Amino acid sequence: MEIIMSRNHLRVLSAVLVVVSLIAAACGDDADEDAEAPAAPSVTEAPAPEAPGTIVEVAVASEAFPTLVAAVQAAGLVEVLNSEGPFTVFAPTEEAFAAALDALGVTAEVLLADTELLTAVLTYHVLPLAAPAETVLTLDGQSVTTVGGADVAITIDGNIVMVNDATVVTADIEASNGVIHVIDTVLLPPVPESDDTDAPDEPEAPEMSEAEEMSESEAADESEAPESEAPGTIVEVAVASEAFPTLVAAVQAAGLVDVLNSDGPFTVFAPTEEAFAAALAALGVSAEDLLADTDLLTAVLTYHVLPVAAPAETVLTLDGQGVTTVNGADVAITIDGGTVMVNNATVVAADIGASNGVIHVIDAVLLPPAPESEDTDAVDEAENTSEPEAPAAEALGTIVEVAVASEAFPTLVAAVPAAGRVDVLSSDGPFTVFAPTEEAFAAALDALGVTAEDLLADTDLLTAVLTYHVLPLAAPAEVVLTLDGQSVATVGGADVAITIDGSIVMVNDAMVVTADIEASNGVIHVIDAVLLPPAGE
Repeated sequence: MEIIMSRNHLRVLSAVLVVVSLIAAACGDDADEDAEAPAAPSVTEAPAPEAPGTIVEVAVASEAFPTLVAAVQAAGLVEVLNSEGPFTVFAPTEEAFAAALDALGVTAEVLLADTELLTAVLTYHVLPLAAPAETVLTLDGQSVTTVGGADVAITIDGNIVMVNDATVVTADIEASNGVIHVIDTVLLPPVPESDDTDAPDEPEAPEMSEAEEMSESEAADESEAPESEAPGTIVEVAVASEAFPTLVAAVQAAGLVDVLNSDGPFTVFAPTEEAFAAALAALGVSAEDLLADTDLLTAVLTYHVLPVAAPAETVLTLDGQGVTTVNGADVAITIDGGTVMVNNATVVAADIGASNGVIHVIDAVLLPPAPESEDTDAVDEAENTSEPEAPAAEALGTIVEVAVASEAFPTLVAAVPAAGRVDVLSSDGPFTVFAPTEEAFAAALDALGVTAEDLLADTDLLTAVLTYHVLPLAAPAEVVLTLDGQSVATVGGADVAITIDGSIVMVNDAMVVTADIEASNGVIHVIDAVLLPPAGE
């Protein structure tokens, strides 16, 4: 799996780059270890991400970790990290190494020459097991023993995963012998670990102590939860990373900056620069041509955005499902082992957090279905004067598409994919959905004493609540008005009670505030309260 990092990282120290080239040559001898690649013969793109090489080979190939790679070579750990493992490596960014060197008051050359200190620090970044994100997420509040023998502490706050005082900024970069998680701070092992081994190392212990104190004092300004929880909006994170210049230019040209700076939440599938180059070549246009065609640009960009925050743990529940984008068209999620596909694009880096959502990096540009063919069919059929309305009704979209396009039900729209109900409510139906307003959801969450994130994570409760809002039939207002005093069975199996008083229509204790929002597979009625199923349901 590739990792996308700033090109500024490639300019660190000339001495380090020389060592990197030596490592690249050394790692080449181990290339035959990748014979596992044919493990998935039926999927042409899967072998590359499933067996991209050892942890060392992946780090070298990414060109994102020159100091880390140089350190591994200098400490004589190449053979260890080229072995079968499995291992989990917490890989500091170049900025993290620069900050650590500054705090220690040493140069990269001095650190690389001190093999004992170097080995202690590096082995404190390696776990002797494969711990992908889904495993790490089960370790909140626990300590895990590193290869160096000392423990690191795992803490989780919402989507923020901390290893000691370091934040995981990119997770699940796969290797044939383990996994790499990128962190924003160098982990310094407890002082006694480097102290007790050798008397000559004692003068360095105070320096490490000071570094830890400096890290702690800087943490008050830079690493505390408020800043970690709000690293900036999706646009700000993309700009700051310097890894997505074409995407950022496209967002600006399409006038979508304000949208992606809003509260959201959103999930953005961000194509790499290589992906954009390939797409432009395939389309036979230049970047300037694409940026000038705002209609096409908007259609393509909105097809990369989900109107919901879907971190990796949520995406992993969507195998085989279609998920509706802000564009209105669906993308298909398929999962094969550790490989996640969005249509024909592979997710190469997941869970880049933003204050208003999450970014997953993909290796291909997603092209939305062309609406042209549907319009052409409609024009052809228009010759029959009795039929023009049928295509128009179909063009409304499914219940899911209508809800997404309206932008009035962000919590409901987020809940549907979280509960795995997109395919159901995108099927032929027909259905009637009683859609709570945002105010209704806010009141319900307050009454239940939970956050939206808690509700979206509790799939059993979420499914029970959602299916209690859906009838397995089309019931427009004229039908509902015939049901006064009756109970109607929902998709969840429990009944809702319909009562009518003059023009007031009640569903249990909720009032219908807007009726007859049509969809191609049913109808939506807006209600002012969330319906809670009977306790036994």
